[in-house]
Amino acid sequence: NMVAGMFTMGRFGPVAVANVSDYGDSLKTTNSGRHVLFHEYNHFMTHLAQPTTLHPRWYEEGIAEYWATFKYKDQKVFIGDPTGRTHSLFNPGGGIVFDVEKVFNPPKLKFNSEFSNDKQEIINFYTQSFFLVHFLNSSNELSAATSQYLALLNSGMTEDRAFQTAFNMTYKELESKAEKY
Repeated sequence: NMVAGMFTMGRFGPVAVANVSDYGDSLKTTNSGRHVLFHEYNHFMTHLAQPTTLHPRWYEEGIAEYWATFKYKDQKVFIGDPTGRTHSLFNPGGGIVFDVEKVFNPPKLKFNSEFSNDKQEIINFYTQSFFLVHFLNSSNELSAATSQYLALLNSGMTEDRAFQTAFNMTYKELESKAEKY
């Protein structure tokens, strides 16, 4: 089964299930059990800290993936390590596969599907969401634009209009900058 964790807002508040069967407690390395637990815990933190703020799916999953990479080594905290995520950013010819417009407006992901294309679609979405969040946190300007974008969405503006207003560029232009990053 592909789903390692699941988070939802239930009738009585947030609910999560996480497969942590190979959990390792070392903060110096990341393993899948700890990654899943940190990922789902991030959803709790986001929803409890900002209960009235809605986040689009790409941001919700991308920021959870970003923070789930938490490592502590030599009295330093490391966040955003892309190790293990880069393989699905490239096609068999070595070209970058990154579709910012599709990340911002994804198709319905089929988590219960057994088809490899559906599973790959999910992997691509999570990977691209992680890298987009990573890129959007790479400068004060992009971070401010992301905050503005989220605020505009929460004020009722559509995805496309909020994107254009906050980032002042097209999806393709942001995609080009992200690919260079």
